[in-house]
Amino acid sequence: MPTLVCPECKAPQTARPPAPGKPVVCLRCDHAWTPPMPKPPAPPTGAAAKARPAAGPVPLDFDDEDDAPRPKRSGPWVLAGVLGVLAVAAVGGLAVYLTNRPKPPKPEVVAAEPEEPAAPAAEVKPAATRELRPEQVYPLLLRSTVVVLTDGGHGSGVLVHRDRKLVLTNYHVVAGADSAAVLFPAYDARGELITAPAHYAGLRDAPAAVGKVVARDAGVDLALVELAALPDGVHPVALAEGPAKPGETVYSVGGSGAGPGPGGAYWRLSVGQVRGRHRDRIKFRTGQAVDAMLLETQKPVNPGDSGGPTVNGRGELVAVVSAGDPTADQVKLDIDLSEVRSYLAAHAKRDGWAWVDVPPAPPPLLAAEEVEALRLTLKGKDRPARVVAARRLGELKAAARPAVPDLLDAAPDLNADGRAAVAHALEQIGPPADADLNRLPAAAAAADPVPRVYALRTYAAHTASGADALPALVKALAADDRGERVLAAKAVARVGASARPLALPPLIDRLADPDPVVAEAAAAAIRAVGPLGAAEHTVFAGKLAHQAVAVRRFAAAQLVGSAATAKAAAALWKPVLEDADPGLRLAALAELAAWGAANRDWLADLLPLCRDDSAAVRARAVAVVAGCGADAAGVRAVAAAMDADADPAVREAAAGALAGLDISRADLPILQ
Repeated sequence: MPTLVCPECKAPQTARPPAPGKPVVCLRCDHAWTPPMPKPPAPPTGAAAKARPAAGPVPLDFDDEDDAPRPKRSGPWVLAGVLGVLAVAAVGGLAVYLTNRPKPPKPEVVAAEPEEPAAPAAEVKPAATRELRPEQVYPLLLRSTVVVLTDGGHGSGVLVHRDRKLVLTNYHVVAGADSAAVLFPAYDARGELITAPAHYAGLRDAPAAVGKVVARDAGVDLALVELAALPDGVHPVALAEGPAKPGETVYSVGGSGAGPGPGGAYWRLSVGQVRGRHRDRIKFRTGQAVDAMLLETQKPVNPGDSGGPTVNGRGELVAVVSAGDPTADQVKLDIDLSEVRSYLAAHAKRDGWAWVDVPPAPPPLLAAEEVEALRLTLKGKDRPARVVAARRLGELKAAARPAVPDLLDAAPDLNADGRAAVAHALEQIGPPADADLNRLPAAAAAADPVPRVYALRTYAAHTASGADALPALVKALAADDRGERVLAAKAVARVGASARPLALPPLIDRLADPDPVVAEAAAAAIRAVGPLGAAEHTVFAGKLAHQAVAVRRFAAAQLVGSAATAKAAAALWKPVLEDADPGLRLAALAELAAWGAANRDWLADLLPLCRDDSAAVRARAVAVVAGCGADAAGVRAVAAAMDADADPAVREAAAGALAGLDISRADLPILQ
């Protein structure tokens, strides 16, 4: 048996004599190569040569640089899509093999054999190399997969370097673009993955989403996009140690937009098996020529998935989705790991740094399992580990709701960084599970602001009523932090009318809050706990003497028309006649005017207003005074206003008031 040496890893090995032109696969590195063929015997000469036909088959070559006749070949369809277009299209869409493309025979691969077969040893896989369940692969992929949007269409990509913020995608996705919008998966307030393409199309112009295309190579259909920033919770994909093998299960996630509904859905999981690896030359309909090692799979990927990751059962990258052959059954072509690794290393070298594979992300547990493990960590004594656990729970969002009680308990015992991590986690998780709502009243009354703010936020936005925590909510209306005061007002508003007796006075006080957002929230809460009636008049009457004019004005507005008798009106409104705010003095005069001549008993309180600094107040005062009747003191005050007031509107009002009393100018000396 001849001894062969792998040209890739230089490992010696023994193989059966291969058929001429057939490749051999190295047992160590899986590299496939074709050993040189033995030299053919010298051709015959003379008559013998003329009698024999030309020897050897015509090579089946798709290299466009070869001038030999060959079948015409266009490229495969590329898996980049155009926004809103799921039909077969040329721009950013599909380029197909010509239907008359003959299918070359599949090469027979001859496996190398070891010289001395050894008994298989028991293999113990470390945690990082264990196969994951499909439901674990999907969330792991979501932490690194992106949608890539350009003016010409869209595709997918995958984060490959966190520190340098590099996203890998296809050349044909970005083509000649200098920049692209790169969007990571987003989640709603309940922690549910948002899959509607319309949501992401609206974010494509956001500054944080714009990336710069820093490298591209049409020959291997790869490109790199550099981002300015990364969102929390993302993790670069790890490169597999070696290529995927035929029969191995592989997974992809991308932004194809395929599926029912308007625009389909992003972040669809595709699962399939590897059919083989081979180097090939292909040409897309756009004219782009690719000469690369390809990983052939039968994953059901679609246009728009181009540039997205193909990973193995450990979540490690083995290829990048690229194209498909519609003339063949379930043939999808991905750019193989070997090309990806060479491309990334070459880019790093050109940029002045060395590529180092990122360590794989820890194998994700299923959400429930991971949450339980993190809850145990929170209850432990290792403070740094507890902070890490809190941060991870925040990344899990709504799935971490069972951990809310543990986070509430952990906050007071942590340092500032730890408490900040807990606060952020609680904000990301949202409201607790229904079974844990009974923890909120104590949290709302807590001395520590982390649980207190969480409870206030939950009561302000969640359907759970804060009635059981109302005393704590009312106390929070006077908190030092303006955010707490806003949340407290909103939480009281959700309690409704039952909060009125206890919450109304402090809510009215908050109308004078120096922060206008707090004052607005308090006003909304007052309306929410209404309708306000006679039972609240005493409260409002007491607020007419409040130091804040906003509170006094609000109270006055609630008391309009509330007095049942002239005496009650005088008791309520006479003090307001001396208010520093002219608007309130005017309001008091308007209320007293309704009682006409009954105001004669407190005429002495009205007369000074005929000389008020405010012209509007003077004009209303002369009318109210005249309404008391033809009292000499009143007539003199009105007449003085008619003769000497600097404002023509006041003089006109005074003249009208006297005319209403049927008093002419000639009568004035007699009355005076």
